[in-house]
Amino acid sequence: MSSWEKFYKQVETGTPVTVTPPTEEDVQSALKSLRSISESIEDMYNTGKAVGLTNRRFVGAALNSVRMRSDELEDIGESIELSLVPETDAIFDKALAALRAGDVVDFAQLK
Repeated sequence: MSSWEKFYKQVETGTPVTVTPPTEEDVQSALKSLRSISESIEDMYNTGKAVGLTNRRFVGAALNSVRMRSDELEDIGESIELSLVPETDAIFDKALAALRAGDVVDFAQLK
Protein backbone atom coordinates (compact mmCIF):
# COMPACT_ATOMS: atom_id res chain seq x y z
CA MET A 1 0.00 0.00 0.00
CA SER A 2 1.44 3.35 -1.03
CA SER A 3 1.84 6.28 1.33
CA TRP A 4 -1.03 8.09 -0.37
CA GLU A 5 -3.31 5.08 -0.01
CA LYS A 6 -2.47 4.87 3.69
CA PHE A 7 -3.11 8.59 4.06
CA TYR A 8 -6.52 8.43 2.36
CA LYS A 9 -7.51 5.33 4.33
CA GLN A 10 -6.62 7.08 7.59
CA VAL A 11 -8.63 10.14 6.56
CA GLU A 12 -11.65 8.00 5.59
CA THR A 13 -11.62 5.94 8.77
CA GLY A 14 -10.64 8.73 11.13
CA THR A 15 -7.65 6.75 12.34
CA PRO A 16 -5.27 8.98 14.28
CA VAL A 17 -1.96 9.45 12.58
CA THR A 18 1.21 8.90 14.54
CA VAL A 19 3.99 11.01 13.20
CA THR A 20 7.48 11.27 14.49
CA PRO A 21 8.90 14.75 14.06
CA PRO A 22 11.77 15.03 11.61
CA THR A 23 15.26 15.32 12.97
CA GLU A 24 17.39 18.36 12.15
CA GLU A 25 19.38 16.15 9.78
CA ASP A 26 16.14 15.22 7.96
CA VAL A 27 15.23 18.90 7.62
CA GLN A 28 18.71 19.82 6.38
CA SER A 29 18.57 16.99 3.85
CA ALA A 30 15.16 18.16 2.61
CA LEU A 31 16.43 21.73 2.33
CA LYS A 32 19.44 20.52 0.33
CA SER A 33 17.07 18.66 -2.00
CA LEU A 34 14.90 21.77 -2.42
CA ARG A 35 17.96 23.81 -3.34
CA SER A 36 19.10 21.19 -5.81
CA ILE A 37 15.65 21.04 -7.45
CA SER A 38 15.50 24.83 -7.68
CA GLU A 39 18.97 25.01 -9.23
CA SER A 40 18.08 22.32 -11.79
CA ILE A 41 14.88 24.15 -12.72
CA GLU A 42 16.77 27.43 -13.05
CA ASP A 43 19.34 25.74 -15.32
CA MET A 44 16.54 24.21 -17.42
CA TYR A 45 14.76 27.57 -17.68
CA ASN A 46 17.96 29.42 -18.68
CA THR A 47 18.73 26.79 -21.32
CA GLY A 48 15.20 27.08 -22.69
CA LYS A 49 15.43 30.86 -22.68
CA ALA A 50 18.77 30.79 -24.50
CA VAL A 51 17.24 28.84 -27.37
CA GLY A 52 14.04 30.90 -27.46
CA LEU A 53 11.63 28.41 -25.90
CA THR A 54 10.31 30.91 -23.35
CA ASN A 55 8.85 32.97 -26.20
CA ARG A 56 6.72 30.10 -27.50
CA ARG A 57 3.05 29.90 -26.62
CA PHE A 58 2.80 26.49 -24.94
CA VAL A 59 6.36 25.65 -23.96
CA GLY A 60 7.03 29.18 -22.70
CA ALA A 61 3.97 29.13 -20.46
CA ALA A 62 4.99 25.77 -19.01
CA LEU A 63 8.59 26.87 -18.43
CA ASN A 64 7.47 30.09 -16.75
CA SER A 65 5.01 28.20 -14.55
CA VAL A 66 7.66 25.69 -13.45
CA ARG A 67 10.08 28.51 -12.72
CA MET A 68 7.47 30.33 -10.59
CA ARG A 69 6.85 27.14 -8.58
CA SER A 70 10.61 26.81 -8.15
CA ASP A 71 10.72 30.33 -6.72
CA GLU A 72 7.95 29.35 -4.30
CA LEU A 73 9.97 26.28 -3.24
CA GLU A 74 12.96 28.54 -2.60
CA ASP A 75 10.80 30.81 -0.45
CA ILE A 76 9.55 27.84 1.56
CA GLY A 77 13.13 26.61 2.01
CA GLU A 78 14.29 30.03 3.18
CA SER A 79 11.40 30.21 5.66
CA ILE A 80 12.32 26.81 7.05
CA GLU A 81 15.99 27.77 7.29
CA LEU A 82 15.02 30.94 9.12
CA SER A 83 12.86 28.98 11.54
CA LEU A 84 15.88 26.84 12.46
CA VAL A 85 17.81 29.90 13.69
CA PRO A 86 17.18 30.24 17.46
CA GLU A 87 17.38 34.05 17.34
CA THR A 88 14.37 34.16 15.02
CA ASP A 89 11.97 33.17 17.82
CA ALA A 90 13.44 35.88 20.05
CA ILE A 91 12.84 38.53 17.37
CA PHE A 92 9.22 37.47 16.89
CA ASP A 93 8.66 37.23 20.66
CA LYS A 94 9.98 40.77 21.09
CA ALA A 95 7.76 42.05 18.26
CA LEU A 96 4.72 40.29 19.73
CA ALA A 97 5.40 41.75 23.17
CA ALA A 98 5.69 45.23 21.64
CA LEU A 99 2.40 44.72 19.83
CA ARG A 100 0.63 43.56 22.98
CA ALA A 101 2.04 46.52 24.91
CA GLY A 102 0.68 48.88 22.26
CA ASP A 103 4.16 49.97 21.27
CA VAL A 104 3.41 50.16 17.56
CA VAL A 105 4.10 52.76 14.90
CA ASP A 106 1.65 53.80 12.21
CA PHE A 107 3.11 53.50 8.71
CA ALA A 108 2.14 57.12 8.03
CA GLN A 109 4.58 58.18 10.76
CA LEU A 110 7.51 56.51 8.98
CA LYS A 111 7.72 59.10 6.16
